[in-house]
Order: sequence, then structure tokens, then C-alpha cells
Amino acid sequence: MQRFTEKRLKDVTWYVPVGQEALLEGLEGLVKFHEGSGVTVLKKGRRKSFSLLETAVNGEEVYVKTFRVKGILQRLKHQFLKSKALRELEVSLVAQERGIPVVLPLAAGEKYQGGLLQESYLLIQRLPGALNLLEYLCTRDTAQRDKARVIEALGRLSRKTHDEGILQEDFALNNFLLANPQDSQIFLIDFERSRVSQGLSTEEKEWTLAKLNRIGADFTLTDKFRFLKAYCKTKEEFRDLPRWKRLEAYTHQILKRDAQRISNACVRGDRGYKSYKDARLTCYFLEGYHLEELLALVQTRQEIQEERRGQFNVSWYKAKIKKGTAVETVRVCEFYSQQKGIPLATAAWRGANGLRKAHFPVSPPVAAIEWTQDKGYKGVLLFKELEGVEDIRDVLQRCPQSAERRYSILWHVARFLSRLHNFGTFAYSVSTGDISLVKDRTGVYKPFLTRPYNFLAKKCLKRGHRDREIDIQRLEDYLQGILT
Repeated sequence: MQRFTEKRLKDVTWYVPVGQEALLEGLEGLVKFHEGSGVTVLKKGRRKSFSLLETAVNGEEVYVKTFRVKGILQRLKHQFLKSKALRELEVSLVAQERGIPVVLPLAAGEKYQGGLLQESYLLIQRLPGALNLLEYLCTRDTAQRDKARVIEALGRLSRKTHDEGILQEDFALNNFLLANPQDSQIFLIDFERSRVSQGLSTEEKEWTLAKLNRIGADFTLTDKFRFLKAYCKTKEEFRDLPRWKRLEAYTHQILKRDAQRISNACVRGDRGYKSYKDARLTCYFLEGYHLEELLALVQTRQEIQEERRGQFNVSWYKAKIKKGTAVETVRVCEFYSQQKGIPLATAAWRGANGLRKAHFPVSPPVAAIEWTQDKGYKGVLLFKELEGVEDIRDVLQRCPQSAERRYSILWHVARFLSRLHNFGTFAYSVSTGDISLVKDRTGVYKPFLTRPYNFLAKKCLKRGHRDREIDIQRLEDYLQGILT
């Protein structure tokens, strides 16, 4: 069955769904957008960018995804494969035909040069007022009744997607759109890494559900059971919960993989990161900050506290830095050592970004800078100073009569260290400044990794994972220290 109408406009061949040929007239004025004009870039990586077209198509605001094909081998491979944009349009059409609510792309375009694919484009209609579920459920003050209603709708849509044989590799909350927060109509988007089959295996279903579970720290056990109950069609299926325990194991695997991917990307200048290297220094930093301002900040040294961590002398202080029109408070940690070959600042930068990608509560890193020296090592790590962070001992002293609250805080700390063990362990003994407390949106105190360099120094020293017995002993020593 024919699904597309094809038309070539200058050097781009466009494909639009059958029945929407009128859109081709609106594409006549967009033949230059792929040359870098007429778009507002929202996200940009080495191989993909996401932008908003400045010119409306048929009176509608439109997003454009641009897929760049790098290297001769990749271009030769696409002699036998369809472009990512065209494949995403095809899967979206199949999903719509099978009754899945999707935001159907308007068109897909392919640009060839010398017979080889250079870029492909996907035009997607912008839904005014739509929110992705990550924003609606995790960053907004959504009422519990509305949250429960949306979670149940998400469970039903996830089951229908699996029953119809749609395997969405990026099964994440930000790929579900709530068109109108007043109702529970959810749309599935982003079929870039998807495939269609007659049915999915149990393992494939559990693996995609584990991807939704990555954000599990922001959901209660009640929310998870509410989702599973909506996902299951019968009571008997819902009672067969022991198999769902595999979701946690799959979730840990996915989180580790995500953390490793971002840990590598943050030193390549990819996925929202920048890098700079010369004969004197190496610097990695987030997009939105300026190298000159970062270097000027660390050159005006204002030492406040200093300590010894293994072979490193560590000093830190607070400072102000601009990001656009906003002014942020950052903590500057300087590392000195008489030995060379241990890039602590870079290791801490990579690890902290990896932990954040794994949804682990850690101070957001801003930049890592290292200087080339004939002898010894000098590096700096900058991370944001968050508001509302409190010392664990201060919080415990304020509630000496409330044993239940004290036990709750200590339980969260123990659980926090247990989760952290999945990614590694501390290089040295845990001090009270390494972990702090911060209130979540519901007013509950949750632990926070305040100083990521202590934990990440272990990876830098390449000692491998410590035995769990050592971690337990450090946990006992740490809890004993904050209690006394």
C-alpha cells in the first residue's frame, strides 16, 4: 500500500503522507532551511539537531529534526538503508494505522550529493500548550488526583503499544505528550529508534517498561503499582508480579549504560557539552557558559576551606558566574597533588554527569579545568550550589524527639548509599560534607551527593569496585559519625 507522495524541490526529495499533498505547496518556501537559515536551534549534537522553523507551514508552527550522515562508510551504508527521517515517518504511519495516538510527522526529506545521503529532515507539527510527561509528572506541582489519572492512561497506552507490535527503543516519559493537561489524552512521539512487528516478546516488553522505570526515584510505590495495574489486562496477570522484579535488574543495566554514554559524550563536546584544549590547559563545560568567564573565575582564588583526600589537597570556595542573563552560585573545588597521571577534575566531571543522566541526586557540574604542569597535578571542578541544601546533623538535631522522622532520614541515607554502590563506591571514608539533605517537592528530606569528587576519585585510581563489606563498614562509620 502506497503511503507517500514524493516530490523533489531543488536538492531535497520530500515525502508526505498520501492525502496531505497540499503540504507540498508550503514546502516551496523552505528549501533553504537545511542550509542553516530560517531555524531556531533548540538542541544540537554531532549527528542530530532539533529546531523550530521560523516560517510556518500551512499556518502551523513546525519543528524540524535534522539527521546528519557522517563519514563515507555511513553514507555507503545508506545506499541499502532508508534514512532515519523516512523510517520514522513510516513507523509513525503504521502506529497510527494500528490505533496508537501519535503526532504524525508532516513530511520527511532527504538530501543527496554525488549519489550519497548527506542529511535527512523530519517536519513535525508543534502542538500548542502540550507538555511531555516528564515535565508534567516530575517538575510541576501536579495534583495527586491528576497525576494518578495520567499514570493510569500511560499504563493503558503502553500496553496497547506493545500489543500492536510497536517497539519504541526510546520509551521514556519525555516521548509522551499530554496535549491538554485538563484531560488524559496522551500521544506517543519520536519513532527514530523504533521497529514494527506482529508482537513483542515478554523480555522486550519488560525492557521497554524498565526504561520508563529509570525515573522511578520521582514516583512512589503506589504510583508504580497503579501503572502496572492499568498495564495488565486481567487480575490474574496483575497477580503474577514476581516476574516484574526483573524490571529493577533491567533498570540498573539501562541506567549504567546511560551513565557511561553521557560520561563519554561530556568530554567530546557533544550533547550539550563544550570542550577546549591547547598546550597549556584542558577545559570541559556546559553549553551556555563562556570559557573566558570560567577561567577568570578560577584565577581569582578565594580559599575558604581545605582538606586532604588521599594524595590530593582539596580547597573550595563559592563564587558567582553569569549564564545568559542569570547569575548562578557555583562551588569551585581546586585539586593539587605532587604526583602526576591522575586527572581528578576530569574524572569527577565525567562521573558527575553520568550520575545525573542516571537520575542520581548529585550536584550539577558546570565545568572541569586542568593545567599542564612539569611536576604534580592541578585541576578545578565547578558545580552549582543548590538552594535548600542542609547538613544532615543539623536536621537531626532539630528533631530529637521525633524518632520516626530520624529513622526515616537515616533509612533514606542508607538507601542512598546502597543505590550509589551500583555505580561504584567512595575512594575514601565518607565525611558529613559529602552527603547533604534537600527537600523534595513534597517536603520530604532526601539525600544529595554534595561532593562528587570523593566518590569519583575511585574510578580515577582504577582500583575497581570495593567489596560490599567495606561499603557497609563505611556506612556504619558514617551513620555513627552523624549520630554523635
